[in-house]
Amino acid sequence: MSETATKKENPVFGRKIFFITPPPNVFPFVTNKLRELEYEVYVIPNWRFAREVLKKNPNSICFINIDEQSMSSKGWLSYIKSINEDEDENLKSTIMGVLSSRSRRTERELFLSKVTLDAGYIVTSVGNSELVNSIQGVLDVNGAKGRRQYVRANTSKNPTAQIICEVNENVLTMQLLDISTVGFACGVSNKEANCFVKNALLKNFTLRLEKRQILSSAVVFAIKPGETFTTLVLLFLPNQLPQNKIAIQEFIAKTLEQSTLGDISKNFAEDRMDYESLYNEDKA
Repeated sequence: MSETATKKENPVFGRKIFFITPPPNVFPFVTNKLRELEYEVYVIPNWRFAREVLKKNPNSICFINIDEQSMSSKGWLSYIKSINEDEDENLKSTIMGVLSSRSRRTERELFLSKVTLDAGYIVTSVGNSELVNSIQGVLDVNGAKGRRQYVRANTSKNPTAQIICEVNENVLTMQLLDISTVGFACGVSNKEANCFVKNALLKNFTLRLEKRQILSSAVVFAIKPGETFTTLVLLFLPNQLPQNKIAIQEFIAKTLEQSTLGDISKNFAEDRMDYESLYNEDKA
């Protein structure tokens, strides 16, 4: 597959979206809004760790805040060019974009002519709604969602993610396996699985998401017996409280961030390259 095809062909499962040192009007307002719209969004607080993060997350979309004062425009150009042309195919597959409050035509043309910015040059000195629409348009063109409609987090190894419910006068505590804003899967013993019937309404159970507890109701969508336990798939009722949905989205975002980034300074090597000097040697 060619480099162009690698970048242009939108993946079935969508793309992760990374913002490097986003400005105040992007983080948290825009990032939170995009998460509400079911995009998988991450924030990298220090650009020096971004290359290693992107290597481990190929075919992502990455927006760089070039107003961040650690480098000049020439330094940022060198940095983006190094990603565009890296020998590592995972890193090179990243779809790059630029965020800046500067709307000067000369600066915009400089970036668009010197480096590949398939996610564009987005001016942030506009209203919040207009900014969200601009970024969302870029994300949709580049297949950020793929065929999936909802972001899902795996919680199978989190002992503080549980479903607590009463069935046939028995209180059951079940491990939450994964969750989205529309539903979840949980594990129950094969014996206790007999308490559940497909399409039955499970009313007023407690959804425990670490320290937060949410009272909710859901319909049993599927029952999948296994050798050691049975997986139940449930769908939340359409009239789920808005505050519950927000709490679930926040939990999903936190869970995904922990699994993808964790303690970034410990999990990823720091980039010590002097990109300002690199530009001076660049003949392009």
